[in-house]
Amino acid sequence: MKMITTGGLILNCYNSQIANGEKFFSNLFDVEVIVKKKRELFYYDDTRIHLDTVNNLGKFLELETLVTNGKADAKKRFEKIICY
Repeated sequence: MKMITTGGLILNCYNSQIANGEKFFSNLFDVEVIVKKKRELFYYDDTRIHLDTVNNLGKFLELETLVTNGKADAKKRFEKIICY
């Protein structure tokens, strides 16, 4: 994993492949589809910001805000990001 910090944002670049993960899960479930994507991961104010580029589907954004001081605080920090 490679981390870059700039202007309050932390960028993580990582390879999410797990050794033998595909074999493990294919023993539990049938494989219906394989999704290939590139993910850029940023951190800001205890929020993970996922920027995904999914083959044949497009670009997606996912935000995950950590609840540390109650839901109201987490909601305030989340809204600060989406209303920027």
